[in-house]
Amino acid sequence: MFLDKTSKNGADSARRCARSRRGSRAVVRLSFARKNCVSVLAACGVCGFMYWETIRGTFSRNRFHATFVRHVVPKLIPWPLPDSIVVLDIARIHMYRELEETIHQCVQYRFFATLNPIEIVFVQLKRWLTRYANLAFPLYPEKVLEVAMRECLKAKGTGVNLFRRCGSGASGVEETVFPGRRKGWV
Repeated sequence: MFLDKTSKNGADSARRCARSRRGSRAVVRLSFARKNCVSVLAACGVCGFMYWETIRGTFSRNRFHATFVRHVVPKLIPWPLPDSIVVLDIARIHMYRELEETIHQCVQYRFFATLNPIEIVFVQLKRWLTRYANLAFPLYPEKVLEVAMRECLKAKGTGVNLFRRCGSGASGVEETVFPGRRKGWV
């Protein structure tokens, strides 16, 4: 199970009113304010998003831990079944003793990846928001995200295909991804 968080503010790429000197470009700066953004904590498996929570503002460590224990831990299953390994990125919000103990109580493995595949899914989510919901997002961010989380993984190159390169398929770990695990090899 891949777990991460992302945030999006209401700023879009539409140009606001700006003036500049003749022969120079007009520069429009949109500030990123924490209070105006919406954060999403998502747990993604081979078949798509298993759970997500949307809040206004950013996730604190306490809010992250409470959400993880309440909604993600019940979906974890023991090794060697799918969704038995928790993959996080190496952010500081993920590195504390209570989270490690919680994960080890229900599954055996926790893995920190420098490139978490859920980041690719988040790029697709933000691309979907920019393409289809750029004007509605600042007005109704939670409702737009609820639709976007379901729609962004419907493309052909996502879902199971996205996680195949990580060694995960619909039936668990794929032996063809790891050729070194053949008979007689270590």
